[in-house]
Amino acid sequence: MKSRFAIQSLYQDHKTWLANWFRRRVSSSDQPMDLVQDTFLRVLASERADEIDNPRAYLTVVARQLLIDRRRHRAC
Repeated sequence: MKSRFAIQSLYQDHKTWLANWFRRRVSSSDQPMDLVQDTFLRVLASERADEIDNPRAYLTVVARQLLIDRRRHRAC
């Protein structure tokens, strides 16, 4: 069971950092916050969200996977 406080804290502590991470990787200025939201939706859906030891590393992996999925989808 994911702790609502843990997810909320993770979001508050890392949303700006993650948005900046996305800004360096996408061309559109309005996409980063959408991608942040999508990343955290994946974190919420994860069964391992309570086991995150290194949040930025975990978020980076999820964010990269999200970008790969979006690029694959656009290529179809």
